[in-house]
Amino acid sequence: GQLDKLLIRLDANGRWGIAQAVNTIAELQSAPIEYIEQPCRSATQLRELRKKLTVPIAVDETIRTDGQHQVSEFADLAIIKVSPLGGIDAVERLIEKLDVPVRFSSALESSVGLSSSLLAAHKFAPDQVAGLGTGMLLATDTVKQSVIPHKGRIRVAKCEPDPEQLARVPLSQTQQDMWRKRLAQAWELIPESHLASWGVPKWSVQG
Repeated sequence: GQLDKLLIRLDANGRWGIAQAVNTIAELQSAPIEYIEQPCRSATQLRELRKKLTVPIAVDETIRTDGQHQVSEFADLAIIKVSPLGGIDAVERLIEKLDVPVRFSSALESSVGLSSSLLAAHKFAPDQVAGLGTGMLLATDTVKQSVIPHKGRIRVAKCEPDPEQLARVPLSQTQQDMWRKRLAQAWELIPESHLASWGVPKWSVQG
């Protein structure tokens, strides 16, 4: 039946040491595990762990926060999360540098972020199962039609924020200030050549 094809993806978020990872995976060895994501934090630990496991190892934080691209010595797969990596263009540049296959996953963002992840997954890994069904976990979304799976599939389409939905998302003043600061910082990182190609003068949205 359908369950015969079931594969489980595990994510330890780099919280395990080598011994704990080996023992935990041993306890789960009868389960159909596709891969274990970031079982240990450092490349040194992952390299040692890989010698002890037959389950494929995937890395997330190693490439996203540590900036390592040549990971085939200690990992079998790279997990791509589009929003934290800076968007589809940044993901394309990263994939060109990686020396292992990729899988796409969400960072628990809204449907706007999920739609970008879907586009990237469709472009760079169309034959792989993407972990992008997290829209079902959201109590409130930023769009009218949430990006959620139907019978295991999600329609790839552009998604834009809806003002009415945004108004329903409760944010404290502290949260609002934090996001305004982050947006301002992100804006400063956009090359003026990009803005010019969009027809947007940099000064037009400052302040």
